[in-house]
Amino acid sequence: MRNSVLRAIKWLVLGAVVLFVAYGGWLYWLFHGGVFATSRFDSTAWSTKQTNESVSHCYRGGMAKHVKEQVLRPGLKREEVLRILGQPDFEKPDEVHYVLGMCSGLRIDFDGLHVYFNSTGELERVAILQH
Repeated sequence: MRNSVLRAIKWLVLGAVVLFVAYGGWLYWLFHGGVFATSRFDSTAWSTKQTNESVSHCYRGGMAKHVKEQVLRPGLKREEVLRILGQPDFEKPDEVHYVLGMCSGLRIDFDGLHVYFNSTGELERVAILQH
């Protein structure tokens, strides 16, 4: 009886350690870009036309962090951003917005890469937002 109790405790402790390590790994992945940092920017993949079915997937999301942190730099002119990323999905005088797909959360909302410009048309900041 005593051996079976000790064995059960050992398995419970081992299970708790495995869950703790897995949870820690998931948190690390999540806070270091998660789904938005799975690949580098690829202009061909970025500009590929999407079907109604593929729009519900995270078709651009994996490249978003690389675009935000490496490809686009503050001070770039709006025309240069459009040359790099192509025609935006939505456009305002001070912002362009590229749909990334349904990437974060429960994948029921679209995520977008928002590029903001100052009054002289230079890139001011880039944000990844869930809608």
